[in-house]
Amino acid sequence: MFADDARIFLSAGGFPKTAPDPDTPEFRIAVEDLKARFAACGWHNPIDPNRVLGKEVAQASAEWQQEIT
Repeated sequence: MFADDARIFLSAGGFPKTAPDPDTPEFRIAVEDLKARFAACGWHNPIDPNRVLGKEVAQASAEWQQEIT
C-alpha cells in the first residue's frame, strides 16, 4: 500500500465499493483524483481494489493522455 492509498482509505472510510454516476460532481472528483495520482507517478497503482471505477479510470486515462500531449 502506498501513502496515497492510505490517505484515500482513511479519508473515505474504506476503498470505493460503488462507482459514482457519470455526469455528477462525485464522478469528476474521482477522475481528477486519478489524474493527480498519474501526475504523481502513481499510474501503476490506481486505487480500485474492488474494480468498480472502470469508467473513471478510462476517463482519467483519456484526459491525462490528452493533457500531456
